[in-house]
Amino acid sequence: DVVDVLLTRQIPGDGAKGDDKMTTIILENVQVLAVDLRSGEKSTEPEVGKTATLQVDQYGAQKLTLARQLGSLTLALRNVENQITGPTSTVTASDLGGGGIYIADRSPSLAAAPASYPAAYPQQQGGTGATTPRPRRPSGPSMTVFRGTERGEYEVKRYGGY
Repeated sequence: DVVDVLLTRQIPGDGAKGDDKMTTIILENVQVLAVDLRSGEKSTEPEVGKTATLQVDQYGAQKLTLARQLGSLTLALRNVENQITGPTSTVTASDLGGGGIYIADRSPSLAAAPASYPAAYPQQQGGTGATTPRPRRPSGPSMTVFRGTERGEYEVKRYGGY
C-alpha cells in the first residue's frame, strides 16, 4: 500500500486556544512495508494497528521523528490510480465548514443584565418593584442593534434559510 502521512497539531501562537488545531501533509506517496496486525484462526475481531513501518529516506525519517513529538500522526491510503505528488496546504477547523453555526450558552447567568448596558436592560418600572419582561433570546445566530438606548435583537438566517 501507498499512503500520505498527516500531522495534526496545535496551531502555534499566543492567541491560539486549546481546540485550535491544524493538519499538514508531511510525507506523500510513501510505501507501507508492514503494519502490526496479528491474525489467526481463532481471532475474528478486527484489530487496529498502532505501528506502521514505512519506506522513507533519511530526511523523511527525521520528519517522522519530529512530527511524532509535535502531534498525532495519521496515515491516509493513496488512490492507486493517482500517485502524483504536488503542492499541499495546511487545513484548519475553518476549512471543515459549519463556521456560521453557533450554539449560545444556555446557562441562567446569561439572563442577567450586563452592568454596562443599564438603559438597554430596564430592571424595574416606575419604582413599583415589578420587573420588565425581557424579550426571548434567539436560539441561533443573532445580531444586536442599538439605536440610542433601545436594543433590538434580530435572528440571522443561515445560508439557504436554514
